[in-house]
Amino acid sequence: MRQIIIFGSSRSFGNTRRVVNDIIAQSNIELVDLNTLDITPYDYEHRNQSDDFIPLIERIVTYDKIIIATPVYWYSMSTQVKIFLDRFSDILTIRKDLGRKFRRKKLFILASLSVKTLNF
Repeated sequence: MRQIIIFGSSRSFGNTRRVVNDIIAQSNIELVDLNTLDITPYDYEHRNQSDDFIPLIERIVTYDKIIIATPVYWYSMSTQVKIFLDRFSDILTIRKDLGRKFRRKKLFILASLSVKTLNF
């Protein structure tokens, strides 16, 4: 079973990446760091077709298991992962051929939370 981790964090080498590295060390899993790509926010007019999103999706659909890894910032996923997931609207509208290839794929979410005490 081919596996890939889509990693999105404001810090490419923070706490979430340490967990991802531990997983990769134990398995044969490919890693994609969203910080290394140019993926722009969703655009209703689809003017963003020349960014890295569609080529990344064309690569991801060749895998059986997809793991999305993100830290949790203020009760939400990272901006990088949010933009990535928002762009799935593109493969549900203008690239339905790619969207259909996600059938029967296994999707997992790895979310890490670092709790710190705030002193006021």
